[in-house]
Amino acid sequence: KGWTPGVFSALSLLLSIEYFTYSHSAVTDMTLTFFITASVYSFYLATHEKGRLWPVLFWVSTALAVLTKGAIGALFPAAIAFLHLSSTGHLSRLKGLVRARHILLFLLISAPWYAAQLYINGWDFFNAFVIKHHIQRFSGVISSHGGPFYYYIGVLLIGFFPWVSFLPGAIYKGVRQRLDRDFSLHTLSAIWFLFVLAFFTISRTKLPNYILPLFPAASILS
Repeated sequence: KGWTPGVFSALSLLLSIEYFTYSHSAVTDMTLTFFITASVYSFYLATHEKGRLWPVLFWVSTALAVLTKGAIGALFPAAIAFLHLSSTGHLSRLKGLVRARHILLFLLISAPWYAAQLYINGWDFFNAFVIKHHIQRFSGVISSHGGPFYYYIGVLLIGFFPWVSFLPGAIYKGVRQRLDRDFSLHTLSAIWFLFVLAFFTISRTKLPNYILPLFPAASILS
């Protein structure tokens, strides 16, 4: 979109309180955010440019996101890509992004570590990683880290201050532009933002750092 929007988007991201704070903290959410952003970025370019590079980078980034923090590393990019293509009437283009060689590449990168952990630690690994840190964190409150449904609205008001004031209008613009049936960056960013926000709002366990993956989308929107 040009140099000026890029600079302002980068500054709004880097100077937001939450992103700045967690960039100096030892949490895997920052690494997860990087790989999810790289994955969505690769998806966006795959819809704009010809060639095999961007679909491959989409799957590589998604696999690295899965290695970083589990299933959401694949869920978020896949859901964002699917929702964007379906909402803009381009779902047929999913065929170019999902091929057997892409899935094989994804498994070659992401599967060996999980297979090794399951082999070494058996069901202890499965119960701790899959049951507790995936299913139970979503369906129940872990370590008293709960909160009301509007929990992340408060996080955004503080963590993305002052640019949070621009988000309602920008999200509305992105949702409206989907009717143009194009590959609007605003539409993609709005879907990205809303999906991550909705997912963690539904989740019973809540922490401020969980919604870090939506901050790059917020910075583009703002």
